[in-house]
Amino acid sequence: IVLGEREEVHLQDGASINNVTVKDKAYYVPIFSIIRNLLSDEKFATHIFNEKLFRKTADGVYSNYCDSTKFKQHGLFSDKTKISLRIQLFYDGMGTTNPLRGHASIHSVGVFYISFENVHEKYSFNFQKVHLLAMINTLDVKTYGFDVILRKITDDIKILETTGIPVEIKNKGTVQIFGSISQFCGDSLATNEVFGLVENFSRTEYCCAICYGNIQER
Repeated sequence: IVLGEREEVHLQDGASINNVTVKDKAYYVPIFSIIRNLLSDEKFATHIFNEKLFRKTADGVYSNYCDSTKFKQHGLFSDKTKISLRIQLFYDGMGTTNPLRGHASIHSVGVFYISFENVHEKYSFNFQKVHLLAMINTLDVKTYGFDVILRKITDDIKILETTGIPVEIKNKGTVQIFGSISQFCGDSLATNEVFGLVENFSRTEYCCAICYGNIQER
């Protein structure tokens, strides 16, 4: 995804060359491709189509999002006639250089990941369950914001929520797969950054996104 352009000074044979135009880019992995690739794996498809067999909770016990009233009233997730993926979206910053050698902020990258909550909980901490969705340089975030990346994500999610996408699955033929975001995860800095909230926690009266706890009560 081309965000814009900037001018850089490049060196060639020890001489400076000014006004070299460089494109600012972000990278997005189409979520449809991720879903189709995962469902081509027989084990993953088995988890999706047989989720009820291993997800059993006693009445009145809340073990995960599926036991909540909000889930049971969700327009898509409560529709038992559809195969719906519950998408967990993560965002965090990632340094690509040794932080002790300087220039860490220049080479810092903001990364979006997704995982699917339909699979068994025992795989929740398996890195193979987490999939790269998008990357953007944190300096570009300050210049262009998240709009371009988030628009790509939300456009695809809207299609999953409404019409779904056809996916070829072994022994089942073509199946219409739906999905929606069930959860957004990130630390305080990451969530505030994505949602456009204050990123300086030392100067805010309220330091928690859940309650009204203030700095003095920490």
